[in-house]
Amino acid sequence: MPDPSEVSYVIDFRNTLNCARIESAKPGQRISLLVRSEKLPNGASIEVTGTRSPDGSSFTIAVMTEECLDEQSWAWSDLNTAIELHRGK
Repeated sequence: MPDPSEVSYVIDFRNTLNCARIESAKPGQRISLLVRSEKLPNGASIEVTGTRSPDGSSFTIAVMTEECLDEQSWAWSDLNTAIELHRGK
């Protein structure tokens, strides 16, 4: 799971369609998903591309910011746990 102190964008777990897209991603598949600024939690989401690894064990997103490329890689099981935790709210 990414270290929250190091990322500037986070997956928008508030959007149920976003979560459903992630959950249905097949190994090796690229999908569009929404992320939001961690610094502006109520700000608008932006669309990025996420990729599930060919073996299905991880999921990576990349956000190009003005400063750098912000990449995050999640273990597939951790990402699904995060989705379930947010779904319960």
